[in-house]
Amino acid sequence: IVTGFPADCPPTLIVQHMPCGITPLFADRLDRHSLPHVVEAQDGMPIRQGMVCIAPGGAQHLVVEHGPPLRCRLLDAPPVNGHRPSADCMFESLTHRPAGQVVAVVLTGMGDDGAQGLLKLRNLGMRTIAQDESSALIFGMPKVAAECGAAEQILPLDRIAERILELCQC
Repeated sequence: IVTGFPADCPPTLIVQHMPCGITPLFADRLDRHSLPHVVEAQDGMPIRQGMVCIAPGGAQHLVVEHGPPLRCRLLDAPPVNGHRPSADCMFESLTHRPAGQVVAVVLTGMGDDGAQGLLKLRNLGMRTIAQDESSALIFGMPKVAAECGAAEQILPLDRIAERILELCQC
């Protein structure tokens, strides 16, 4: 998805279930192969257009601190849904944004992390997407999101970047 974004993409946060020490390498690799600037999120880092912030693996939750500017906050807290970082934790931090200012996506993965947070966002008028079964390596997380009504749209992976960009132009 990130490789399909332009250099001035909407501010983007990613929660990937990875162990400690892997996410800096993942961010660096994405940065080398993408137009936007991709970094591992740091506590207090401003969230800006053209930037993709990846939650550090394993140790903390990535949430959004509101105010001008929006900032990444890394929280020391127990795992949520068995995960740290947790997509539900990040999605919950976005529930305070005005309706329509968030596009949230759940992609391939095991378990149900992200489904409840996605549902809260959808119920608040945010745009929500889940990856479809045919393009998901593991259809656990997007399946739960789809089954509970959290996903406004269910799309194949190769259409998600384009749809995110369309929804962010409203």
